[in-house]
Amino acid sequence: MAYQGINTGTSPNDGLGDTLLDGGIKINSNFSELYNIVGDGTNTFVGVVTQITAGTNVSISTAYGSVEVAAPTPTNLQTSNLRVTGITTLGATNGIGTVTMGIGVTALHVDGSARVTGVLTVGQGSITLENDRVHVGSGITIDANNNTMVMGDNITLTASSGSVDVSAMTAASATVSGHSTAATLATSGIATFAGNVSLGASVTLLDNQKILLGDDADFEIVHTSGSGNVIEAKTAAFNLKANNLNIIAGTANTVVAATNPDGNYGIELYYLNDKKLETRSSGVRVFDGLQVISGVTTVGVLTATTLYGDGSNLTGIGAASTAHINAETLVVTGITTLGVVTGATYFGDGSNLSGIAGINTTVINTTLFNNSGITTLGGLAIVSAGATITGVTTFNSNIAVGSNLNIGANNSQALIQSTASDKLLVRNQIGSLDLWGNTQIRAYKDGGTELMFRGIADGAFEAYHDASKKFETTQDGALVTGILTATTYKGNASDITSGQWTLTAQASDHYLFTGPGVSDAEVEPVIYLARGQRYEFVNNMNAHPFEIRVSNGGAAYTDGITVDGTAQLGTTIFEVPFNAPNQLYYQCTSHAGMGGTVVVYPNLFTV
Repeated sequence: MAYQGINTGTSPNDGLGDTLLDGGIKINSNFSELYNIVGDGTNTFVGVVTQITAGTNVSISTAYGSVEVAAPTPTNLQTSNLRVTGITTLGATNGIGTVTMGIGVTALHVDGSARVTGVLTVGQGSITLENDRVHVGSGITIDANNNTMVMGDNITLTASSGSVDVSAMTAASATVSGHSTAATLATSGIATFAGNVSLGASVTLLDNQKILLGDDADFEIVHTSGSGNVIEAKTAAFNLKANNLNIIAGTANTVVAATNPDGNYGIELYYLNDKKLETRSSGVRVFDGLQVISGVTTVGVLTATTLYGDGSNLTGIGAASTAHINAETLVVTGITTLGVVTGATYFGDGSNLSGIAGINTTVINTTLFNNSGITTLGGLAIVSAGATITGVTTFNSNIAVGSNLNIGANNSQALIQSTASDKLLVRNQIGSLDLWGNTQIRAYKDGGTELMFRGIADGAFEAYHDASKKFETTQDGALVTGILTATTYKGNASDITSGQWTLTAQASDHYLFTGPGVSDAEVEPVIYLARGQRYEFVNNMNAHPFEIRVSNGGAAYTDGITVDGTAQLGTTIFEVPFNAPNQLYYQCTSHAGMGGTVVVYPNLFTV
């Protein structure tokens, strides 16, 4: 508060000055303010000086008023150890030139020996001496304990027996003549290493940057955006050496080739991880057949379980092909090519016979297949033109027929036909056509993903539309899901129910409907009804009374409505009148929030 003066008026007893009470109050206020600043009269506050005593080398010019504190002119100081604990004014110090320190008593702290022979300019917080370490800003640290120098965030040099360990280095180019250990090395120029290089992390090169090996860069590894990954040996041979060498392709690790399959360094070739060829001490083995496009020449013996074609161009395998042989007994001791062989008796089990009915074959590839005897085909049969089967033929594998497959003596009696109009015809002209299935008989749309119709247990039949079941036969008759449209009904149709829904509840919040149009329990759907039709709402919850209303929260709609049981434990039957409004509402009479819309259409049936 500001100083308060006493108003004394203009002349004695003129009544214009302060009263004694007002003047005393101002005096007491002034004294209180002074005592709050200097103390209570006995004890003074901090900052109030009552006596000044001069110390060593300090003089005081006066005891009151303006006090001047002075010190004698200092002399030069030369010492091997200088410790300053108080306020000291130094002049010239031997061995120290210009010293510039930051502001504040903590700007320069020397706990041990200190000697600067030149100019030392230190910004605030720029030099720290700590545990035999020198920190220059945030860029350089010299550590006497660990013999290291760290320069910035990218370079660390460690001295150890003449070698240099680089923890991290980023430079335009780098040259290291001794042994080098680098956790990270990044260079935009040329990095030259005369000694061994050990990397604690990965080597990363950008696109089109190469790894060059050899005095003349004879071997290079490079990744380009256009050519991909390239490994190139410009001179001499390129060798891949490993005890087991595998070639793997694709993200699924598909084996393409492998070596050393039997411990003798052979090779295996694969297709989709399935071995197709291998080399062994006995020669080359081919799996799943060998197809030669232009021809094959063998120097030694050619052995095959199956030869494709008629064999007319084979040479060196026996006598020439014969037109016809008819013999009661035929003994062949070598390799003979015969035309048609007719025999009254064959010896043995016939397992080695080929080219006649009654044999097991691996693969048949023919233009036309006609059979009138007993034939067993163990492998794939490919018939490009057509097949006629009048006898008994057993297919242990697939049969592919390019045209018609006729079964029976008359080609028109039983026929399987695929036409160019994208139609498959299965026909039996002389009797029934039966489809047998141990559990089900099903028909699917192309791709086998969408069921069209099926026959199931107990002879029931189901028909679908867009993967949704619309018709099924039951022990009571037939069930239609959805709208049934007919041109004529027999009888009075009084028992026909166009739709029946079963009601359940989701807590006390919503109805759940299951029935026509809602295969799973659906929360309060819009219900579509037709005038003149009968519908049922089954409520067996013994809760949430169900009622048809004229509006949400409105009066009950009673025309055509009967209840079998009660509204909360029974069936509400709604025979929709022809004069019913276009929209009604269903609602729980105990919970106003449970309800939904009823849409009324004209009669959906055409009679």
